[in-house]
Formats: sequence, C-alpha cells, structure tokens
Amino acid sequence: MKSPSSKPARRAPSRTARPELRSDPERTYVPAIARIEQVRDVLGEVLQWQYPADQVLSRWMRAHPKLGMRDRAEVTEAVFNVLRHLRRYRSLAESGSGPAARRLAILGLQAVMPAETLQAGLEGNEEAWLERIRRVDLQALPRAVRESLPDWLEERFAALPESDGLIAALNQPAPLDIRVNPLKTTREAVMADFVAGPAARHEPRVTPYSP
Repeated sequence: MKSPSSKPARRAPSRTARPELRSDPERTYVPAIARIEQVRDVLGEVLQWQYPADQVLSRWMRAHPKLGMRDRAEVTEAVFNVLRHLRRYRSLAESGSGPAARRLAILGLQAVMPAETLQAGLEGNEEAWLERIRRVDLQALPRAVRESLPDWLEERFAALPESDGLIAALNQPAPLDIRVNPLKTTREAVMADFVAGPAARHEPRVTPYSP
C-alpha cells in the first residue's frame, strides 16, 4: 500500500497562471498590420456570398476568442463598411496592386481607424496609393458607383425627384439605441461616460423619442 505522501498531489491550475486569457478589452488590441489581415480574412469568406455576412462574422469571432471588445468592434465596423460601399471600393481598388481583398480591407479600415494608426500597417506603395484614393473627387464618379447601387436600383432612383438624400440615408449605418436602467444609474451619467470615452467618435446623443 502506497503512502499518501509517496506521490505529490496534482495541483489545480491557477486561474492567474495564464493572464493572456483574462478578459481585458484593451489588452488584446493588435497593431494595424494584423488588423488589416483580420479584415481581409473575414472579407475573403463573406464575399463568397455563401452565407449571410453576420453569420460569417459570428463564426469568425468564435474562432478567435482571445480578441477583445475593441478588436471585435473594429473588425465588424470595417467589414460592414466595405459591404455598404462595395461597388465604390472595388472601383477605387482597381488603381492599386496586390490582393484585392487586402485593398478592400484597407479602404474599410480607413473609416474606422485613425489615419496614423492605419498607416503603420501599410506595405510597399500602399501608403501612396491610399493617399491618391483620399484625393479622389467622389462627386465625379457615376452615382451608381459613388453610392454603391446596383444598376437596376439606380435606374429606379433616377425616376424619383430628390433621391440623393434618400440614398445617402440608406448608406448610413443603422443607429444603436441604448436603454438605461434608472435603478442603477442615470442617463446623464451614461452619456458623460460615452462622451469622455472611445464611444465619443460615434457622436452619441440623447434620443428625443423616449426619455
């Protein structure tokens, strides 16, 4: 019969032994060079049009569980920015070189990341190419390309008076409404946090519909 002390007891794994798995929305933020590849990777799947974009994105997020909230938000915003302006971005991307999905990822991220942050992830002549893109007069492009409309829809809009405003509105991201639990905080306190934090770039404002 072995003595209980003859074999060292197996210690339970420490919850603090692997800090890289802690939930920290800022810790896992990656540089632009990796962010471009992440968006390119998602777009490579989404643009096959086999499944709805949100399903593809959700599956991709589950496959990358270590990403923080900020990472997930930037990838999501960039992907849907590309989808929203796909025809325009494809037209602009024709002037560049290299993989088309990478150029689309860069164009999608320029609306999400600060210019100086994105610049750090560019390769070769991509910086000069992106600078040329920024100087393009979008108003000189055909409206169907500028607003990423299919030709059949552009024909129908052309028959409507003052349709530019409607098209511009349809190309905007849907607003996000947040309800505040008055038992825990106040609307003013939440708004103050938004204005002082990263959410400020989304220009949060108090809804006029439901105080």
